[in-house]
Amino acid sequence: DVKFSLKECPANESLWRQIIVIDDALASEASEVIVEVELQCGCDCGTAINSKCINGINECGICKCDFGWSGETCNCNENSWTGNKQQCIYPGETEICSGRGECICGECSCDPGYSGLFCECSPCDKIDDVECSGRGSCDCGRCSCSTGWKGEGCQCPSDDNLCIPPGDNEVCAGHGYCDCGQCRCNETAPDGLLYRGTYCEATAGAGGSGFCSFFVSCVNATIEESTKARDSCHTNFSIFRTQRVSTLNSESDRYCFIRKVKDTTICTIPYVYEFNKDNTVTLNIGDKTCYTPMPAAFFPGIIFGAVVLFGIIALLIWKGWTIMKDKREYTKFEKERQQTIYSLNENPLYRPAISHFRVPSMIKED
Repeated sequence: DVKFSLKECPANESLWRQIIVIDDALASEASEVIVEVELQCGCDCGTAINSKCINGINECGICKCDFGWSGETCNCNENSWTGNKQQCIYPGETEICSGRGECICGECSCDPGYSGLFCECSPCDKIDDVECSGRGSCDCGRCSCSTGWKGEGCQCPSDDNLCIPPGDNEVCAGHGYCDCGQCRCNETAPDGLLYRGTYCEATAGAGGSGFCSFFVSCVNATIEESTKARDSCHTNFSIFRTQRVSTLNSESDRYCFIRKVKDTTICTIPYVYEFNKDNTVTLNIGDKTCYTPMPAAFFPGIIFGAVVLFGIIALLIWKGWTIMKDKREYTKFEKERQQTIYSLNENPLYRPAISHFRVPSMIKED
């Protein structure tokens, strides 16, 4: 037990309200008890009225209970302890105050967050640390949502307006369903993959959005006919806001472009759209670029000319190599011819018709 008292009231009225922190040094874990003390100074305690203290006396606003009684107004009979506890047990249960509070004189003092006569009501769901998202009231553990909202924490709109894209009136572009204000795509695109995007408007295979056609007139009027841009950028469902930018992310799922062909010139206007929370669309429009493509026969002609030129060059190389080879052969022949000497100016290959033989002049006989 902790007892403290003041001998006299502080002269400074700002000190009349004190907070005393008591640390438990013997506890296994750090803990503290905060006691807020409000000093009843400036009153005549001797003339205090005892009307609020049923079984006790009033001492400067605090009941001093008679023996056997307790409570703020001394109305709790401590001799009937069992009866008091029974009044704190929910019918059909066995735990006092549903295990979520303390029984004080037959009444449950619930732990923070719990409520009810027997502390049977749990806290309601919180979104961003706000009970029932601030869009309803907590009724014994269940959120009673305001009109237009639903969900365990009143976090979901009750209609599908957030799933309808600006400029259209179809939920999730007809390729999904609305779940708590967000589109869940559940249909397969022609490329075999599911649709994607905020409103299930894009496909991976197409590399772009199915909503591009909605903004063509607005983008075209902004670039080509600025006087008609205001009318073209307003629809029955939304307003398209435009802004010119120097660069765009061509990898975005919401990247679109307008391509126009006039005579032999092709012009392209790229843009990226963004959905805003106020049911408007922002169109980020890039610079218009134009170019004139080469004729269809230009590239085949270049290829044919390159083949012919390569053939001529190859032929000239072969002819030059042949001439050089013949020249080396002839030079070698002339050199060998000059080095050959024929005796008697006769061709060594020539054989005369008459042959001459010499008979020995003496024959030795055995």
